[in-house]
Amino acid sequence: MPAERDEVIAELYVEGIPVAEIAARVGVCIKTVRNVARRAELPRRHCPHPQRDAAIARAYEAGAPVGHIAAQYGLSRPRVRRIAERAGLPPRQGWQRRYPIDEMAFERPTCVGWWLIGLLAADGSINAAENRISLCQSTRDIDVLHAFYEYVGCPGRPITMLNLSEEAKARQLPRGPAAEARVFSKRLVEAVGRHGVVPRKTAVMELSAEASREPAVWLGVLDGDGSAGIYRDGRAPKLSFAGSAALMAQCERFWRDQLGIQGPRPAARPHATGIWVFDLWCAKAERAAHVLLDASPTSMRRKRAVLTQIAGRTA
Repeated sequence: MPAERDEVIAELYVEGIPVAEIAARVGVCIKTVRNVARRAELPRRHCPHPQRDAAIARAYEAGAPVGHIAAQYGLSRPRVRRIAERAGLPPRQGWQRRYPIDEMAFERPTCVGWWLIGLLAADGSINAAENRISLCQSTRDIDVLHAFYEYVGCPGRPITMLNLSEEAKARQLPRGPAAEARVFSKRLVEAVGRHGVVPRKTAVMELSAEASREPAVWLGVLDGDGSAGIYRDGRAPKLSFAGSAALMAQCERFWRDQLGIQGPRPAARPHATGIWVFDLWCAKAERAAHVLLDASPTSMRRKRAVLTQIAGRTA
């Protein structure tokens, strides 16, 4: 229950457990921990810690990896760097990524890049403070995470497996194992942000005008939050897109233009709180499947197989 969860968070917070560790234990995000502490009128954690900051500065000066320092003190990497900067320490010289990435990957996206922008619009997460782009999928669709890493130039980077705490598992519906791809780049964050993939995008997601005209983007949206299926004994193929009201309005405009749709139907419609859908059935779904398959040579294998069936093609 939320009340019991908040009580546990408050107790751990009072004990002085780092916010990041509390979030990991309880299975929530760091922001939730801070919000619970604020509602409980607990003191803010960012009060001065001269002894801790001095220890961090010494470790930084001695050459300890920033990630190790951050994990030890329950802080983010950018905060460790800010503490070192305030201590008068110069930024690290000769620093290199363990897994180099292509900083230009989303400056002028290829068809695969546009597909990934659509997928990030649906399933991506942006942390501006850490310059982090995260993409989460169930392990059955882990192929898209490898495709993401390959596109941004780090195909050897390991996938992160996501493990919920027992408390978090008890609060959620049963689900299969999940994995996440993460890259850290201010330039990549800014590039995808120009197309609407920004922090806290879920309820207000809206693509740039350029991105909304790209068929591969809608292939990515379908792979992320959409579905494809064949119903009524194979006589009724269906493509269903889902997202914010603004995103589904763009989806409707795209398919009306692409397929020459006239009349009031099909139309975007509300589905659940904050979620809208846009559906294409039968002949329209078949024509749309052809458009999507031609949009990018790379997409989610599982849904691509269904699109191939709908389009009447051989795999």
